[in-house]
Amino acid sequence: MKAKEAAQKEIRYVVTLTDDQARMVGEACELYARLKIGQFERISELMLDVKDVDQYCQRRDIANDLLRTVACVIFGRNINGYPHAQKDAKHHRAWNIYHALRYKRAWHENPKGGWGVCYDKPYPYGGEPVPDVEIKYVEKAVDKK
Repeated sequence: MKAKEAAQKEIRYVVTLTDDQARMVGEACELYARLKIGQFERISELMLDVKDVDQYCQRRDIANDLLRTVACVIFGRNINGYPHAQKDAKHHRAWNIYHALRYKRAWHENPKGGWGVCYDKPYPYGGEPVPDVEIKYVEKAVDKK
């Protein structure tokens, strides 16, 4: 009987994250989704040190050229010379997680709403449901040193 009941139910995971951890998961999902569609330039946006303004533009342009070449090696080129990447289930899944976290955080930080796509209800890309995100306040952990 238990095996039959288990076969009829869907598994759900509940993960409790701090605010910083939730931001990191959202950023990681956004990066993964972008990489899956050949937007490798996002790596240079995240990794280059903006404080080094004298060399920033030159280093960014060189990095982006190399990253675009890598994306074309991985995905091939379309007729315009850009990576021929296609959205797939993993792209959609990562994008849905990113959007769900961004949406919930935006409304939590600014309950009156505002302008921007972060306030738009997430669309279930790829046919999968958008994850549920719930924000809770919990007691801070105390160091026992």
